[in-house]
Amino acid sequence: MKFLVKHNVNLRQIVSVVLLSSILSSVVVAIAVADSAPSILPEQKYKLTSQRQSNCAQLPRSVADAVRQDVSQRENIPVSKLQVTALSQETWSDGCLGMAQPDEFCTQALVEGWRVSVSDGRSTWVYRTDSLGRVVRRETLQNTSNLPAIVVDVVRQ
Repeated sequence: MKFLVKHNVNLRQIVSVVLLSSILSSVVVAIAVADSAPSILPEQKYKLTSQRQSNCAQLPRSVADAVRQDVSQRENIPVSKLQVTALSQETWSDGCLGMAQPDEFCTQALVEGWRVSVSDGRSTWVYRTDSLGRVVRRETLQNTSNLPAIVVDVVRQ
């Protein structure tokens, strides 16, 4: 408190700076998401089919490619051997997709994205991504138990 008085800073100024910073970061994230809407060609779609046929979602090819590429690099498996086996649309609590590391700064805004399961037929890896696959995070084994059991079909039109 002595610092604030000594340097002629009042509480109203501090609160204003914090509030405006939060608003600005939310606006920047919203603009970035709006400007980067996915463009998906018909042959580049993955169709999510749950138990109810009406509950479908389209996985952008960029997301599938980003996840498969990460698994390929980490596990030394050809990308061609990796298949998307499950997916779900998610809203993550922050820019780190709900998986912040210690001392990591994450934007505090909701992030639309995907939870994607990829397999080579022997092993399965679960990832979290943003809506376009620009941010990709691999879940640990302890975090993968609640992935919904859903069927994925590649749509070829």
